[in-house]
Amino acid sequence: MIKNGLRFFIFLSLAVSLSFFAGSGLSVYGGSFKILGTRPQGMGGAFVAVAEGTDAAYWNPAGLGIAAGNFPTGGVALPVGANLEATGGILNSAKKISDSANAIAKIQKAQEDGTSVGLDDLKVFSQAIKNLKEMEGTARGIQADVTGGIGVKLKGWSVSVNNFSSVGVNPFVDMSGIYLGSATITSLSFPSQTHYPSLTKYLVSAEDLAGIDLSKLQTDYSSYFSTASPAGLSSESASLADSVSTLSNAAGVKITGYTPEQIANALINIAKSQGVTDEDIKNAVSQIGAAIPIIQDFISGAKTFKENNSNLSVRGISATELVFSHGRELPYFEKAPFLKGVSVGANIKYVLAQTFYSKQYFLKGESVEMDDFSNLINKNTAQSSALALDLGLLWRRSDWIFKPSAGLLARNLNSPKFSMPTSAQLEGINDYTLDCQTRGGIALRPFDWWLIACDLDITDNKTEIDGYNSRNFSVGNEFNIVNKRYFNFAIRSGLIKNLAFESSPLTYTGGVGINIYGFNLDISGALSSDTVLVPVSATETREIPSRAMLSLAMSFAF
Repeated sequence: MIKNGLRFFIFLSLAVSLSFFAGSGLSVYGGSFKILGTRPQGMGGAFVAVAEGTDAAYWNPAGLGIAAGNFPTGGVALPVGANLEATGGILNSAKKISDSANAIAKIQKAQEDGTSVGLDDLKVFSQAIKNLKEMEGTARGIQADVTGGIGVKLKGWSVSVNNFSSVGVNPFVDMSGIYLGSATITSLSFPSQTHYPSLTKYLVSAEDLAGIDLSKLQTDYSSYFSTASPAGLSSESASLADSVSTLSNAAGVKITGYTPEQIANALINIAKSQGVTDEDIKNAVSQIGAAIPIIQDFISGAKTFKENNSNLSVRGISATELVFSHGRELPYFEKAPFLKGVSVGANIKYVLAQTFYSKQYFLKGESVEMDDFSNLINKNTAQSSALALDLGLLWRRSDWIFKPSAGLLARNLNSPKFSMPTSAQLEGINDYTLDCQTRGGIALRPFDWWLIACDLDITDNKTEIDGYNSRNFSVGNEFNIVNKRYFNFAIRSGLIKNLAFESSPLTYTGGVGINIYGFNLDISGALSSDTVLVPVSATETREIPSRAMLSLAMSFAF
């Protein structure tokens, strides 16, 4: 007993010394608490006080020293999983922005050359403004996580290799101004983005913009200028004239020599000549009119539409951990009735991480495609490594009624830091810090075939989405429908609620597991209670859950 305790003390002391020698730092973004393992996911991520099998090394290394469940002495496991979460209706808004951004180049070209645009172009411009307004604010974004690994457990020891990859997509809306008139812009109007090859054409010492000139419609369509409203569209003509007047007075659009009413009539007549139906014209005029109050809020001096810094940024980390784990029961509390059954454990981790950061401006005339993000991410990465430490504490009394247990986990206790790529450092983001995460849990076994567990994040954990923190409350059940030594069939269910964000929905989890002579196959999944609209075509949208998870694991106990 004493020799075993001394070995553990040496292991723990080495872990603490090495991890803090690796350094600590201020938080940048640490990510939510990841769910590794199919059985824990099926139970809603409530596993700190369960901590059985090879999953124990991640969830609470103190559980490694306790023989329990289907892993009496050791085992091998290969879990993989994925999580996708969208907040603030970002999926729908981002698709609209992408569609608008791909068409907005014509507006930009017209401002550069001093040419005119048509009714449909003004509708696209107006819709882009409305889409920007929808995306304004924090806690809007997309977070995706992929986890996987392989672990080997033998008695109180474990060695594992795990990968945790997280990416966040964050929108930023620049409300400082959109101006369509003549102007001169310089490179000083932009943040330095020389590390983005697709944006280098904007880094000029000076560029003169002639401004959009709607009066030039007369050059090609002189016969369509009239003081009389088009038949059946008089109210639309009046509404569009008001919009044209605002664009002229506030946004700098030129209507030289013509009244707003004449320009409005010309725009409508030209659209009709091109085969646009009255219904489509009414819809376009309505969209333009709805955006005018927002456009007036955007206008600030003569800062041009092309200078707008609205963007989507992508940042994240792919961290691979080599983990050495040990846990054991402490013999020192055997005579204290309430302290008997206490175990402690630790993980020493070598973490090799690749961070990435990229940004795409979607109102500077650039198209926004997934290939753009992929290329930018590949060119804007950094790799670094650090040591990290996890500590776990577990109390379990299998000789009591309901076999209660309680656990506490401190993950990444020393808050290891990793270098960010040059693209992030140029914006003052130097490090990616994996914040220390603390999580507690309790578990009960009312019957041998029924397990109830509950976990709570004690710390608020920053995620890759700005303004969206994670502090999950999890509760789960496991029912062993068939519970034989050579054959076990279990079904699992659970709930997850993010307490750090009041409007976050409940996430429902479930899973099944089969054990045949020590070989386990488990699958689990999760869906949120609310849905978001996602465009699937130009006219059709579909409701999908705002969060989804899936996990699969194979393991063998011996």
